[in-house]
Amino acid sequence: MRMIDDGDLGGGYYGGGPVATDVSQLSKKYITQIDVGPLTSTKPEPTLFQSTEGKAAMSCQLDCMSQVGGRPAFQGCTKRFYKYGSLQTQGCFTLNIIGDEQAALVLDVCQKYNGCYGPLAVFTKEGLKTANGQNTFYTPPSAAASTVAGSSGSKSYKKKMIYEDYY
Repeated sequence: MRMIDDGDLGGGYYGGGPVATDVSQLSKKYITQIDVGPLTSTKPEPTLFQSTEGKAAMSCQLDCMSQVGGRPAFQGCTKRFYKYGSLQTQGCFTLNIIGDEQAALVLDVCQKYNGCYGPLAVFTKEGLKTANGQNTFYTPPSAAASTVAGSSGSKSYKKKMIYEDYY
């Protein structure tokens, strides 16, 4: 997850800052232009956009009600999904690259921004190994063309996108 600037987004641009380590660095409201923030309904396909540093970025979906060990991660949530920004070269978090710090951040995002209550899962890398939900996976291509125009331009890309039912 990357930090988002909720202030002046420069026409819907992603901040492109360092990897977020605290929930306060992420958007607490949904930002339509870049498809980032808490949502009630699923939108697994990423929105491609340009960071303020001119880098290709994308939104990734996290499902707060993913099944973990055969049961939901929480007893319930006001908003089930959270979209966060990532550089396209990094891609979305997957179980093989998520660490304990990111797993704890998932817990904070779901509780503080999505209104989730009654955590039933263990929010660690090991605890989320069996997570299964409507989450976006993205594997950065080794050699694919990508161009992402600014807020007034069109988007074209050639990427290997994977939408799986896993964290």
